[in-house]
Amino acid sequence: MKRPSEQSSKKPVSRLRAIPGLEPKNTSLYQDPRFDTALGKADLQQTRKNYAFLDEYRQAELKQMKEELAKSKDLKEQEILEKAIRSQASRLETFKRRDQEAEILRKIKNQPISRAKKREIVLKERFAAMSKKDASRVIEKRRRKVAQKQKKALPDRRV
Repeated sequence: MKRPSEQSSKKPVSRLRAIPGLEPKNTSLYQDPRFDTALGKADLQQTRKNYAFLDEYRQAELKQMKEELAKSKDLKEQEILEKAIRSQASRLETFKRRDQEAEILRKIKNQPISRAKKREIVLKERFAAMSKKDASRVIEKRRRKVAQKQKKALPDRRV
């Protein structure tokens, strides 16, 4: 008498189990054409251009949240709105910074420059666009971050 083969219980079972009597599908259940490598890499700048109208919606939403915050009297609601406003403002600032960096890189695209040099040029442009106060604040924050990393890298003192 032939018994079924034993399998190790340590081996994880696939979520997509083969059911006897049904032929398996050739395609994966989790294929998304947006992330298909056959279509090439995603062009972030083109995507930003295609969905530029969303920035206007985000600005309007931010303005509306600020108005709601001014009207709100509930402390819990105010806290939630403040967090949402900070998050939205940060997102808009990030988009703006990325767009500026892309514009700078577009200007120097055809020049044979190393990645490090490109990064340096982008940083110089960003600091040139900032006010002195903002630039000094960013530099100080960066200095503290680097100092903390160096401090963590030091071995612990023996007691």
